[in-house]
Amino acid sequence: MNLPCIVTNINGCNEIITHNKNGLIIPVKNISELQNAMKALLTNKELRNTLIKNSRPKIVKNYQRQVVWDALL
Repeated sequence: MNLPCIVTNINGCNEIITHNKNGLIIPVKNISELQNAMKALLTNKELRNTLIKNSRPKIVKNYQRQVVWDALL
């Protein structure tokens, strides 16, 4: 979707998101870090644009739908 993500540091999320490359990873249940991450994306245009630029290519490269569909079958 070409959107930066804020995710918690749990399995799955931290396998897809690389901190400061295609999203931001914050500690689980940490309200202040969530606020800081949200503020960073609102105020830091350079960071936001970097995350946007890197978000979709990683998903397209590593998570093709056909592979998932074949695995489900």
